[in-house]
Amino acid sequence: MRTFWGTALLVSFVDGVTKWYAQLYSPTVVYNLGQTRFGMPLNVQVAITLAMIFALLVVIIQQRHRVPGLDYMAGMMMGGAIANVVSLVAGPPGVLDFIRIGDIVFNIADVFLWVGAPGLIYVVARAVVREQR
Repeated sequence: MRTFWGTALLVSFVDGVTKWYAQLYSPTVVYNLGQTRFGMPLNVQVAITLAMIFALLVVIIQQRHRVPGLDYMAGMMMGGAIANVVSLVAGPPGVLDFIRIGDIVFNIADVFLWVGAPGLIYVVARAVVREQR
């Protein structure tokens, strides 16, 4: 549980620092009002809420079945979700996105969300395969 919350807090902190820096120095800053999420149409609040619920469910599962790496992956997702919620509440309207690749603009929290989700699938799949042996 400490690994989960430690990872979540670290991800949120790193995202906050990069958003602060980008706000001062990046020419590609965009405030995402929910029309897109990492290049895909989806309401920001729905995506964040689902990520938080999913990460908490994973932590509950982790309490019963010790799966190596699960806390880190779920922590990445929770940290990304928390960071974007803080951006929505504390800053100007919308989530600050500043990393641009073509037409897609995103932030560090999005990266952690998108790394954490497939990472979770991989960690769980690996644990299931090991258990079946």
